[in-house]
Amino acid sequence: MNMIFKDDTLYIDLKGDMDIVDLNILKERIFSVLSQYSIDNIVLNTNGAFNLNRRAINSIKREYQSKYFGSFKIL
Repeated sequence: MNMIFKDDTLYIDLKGDMDIVDLNILKERIFSVLSQYSIDNIVLNTNGAFNLNRRAINSIKREYQSKYFGSFKIL
């Protein structure tokens, strides 16, 4: 997983096997960064990931949208 902040957007690239444990770690990292920095947008690139639990990804997106007013895009 790579995280890059550029132009008010946090870009996250997921690679490899992303099981539920990895997605929980992702969630913790995202919300940790958001608590420290003012970030308006998140772009989550899932093209390099496999065994990805879409329900868990959508749950992270819903939680983000309930707490913040930026955009959260899943590619």
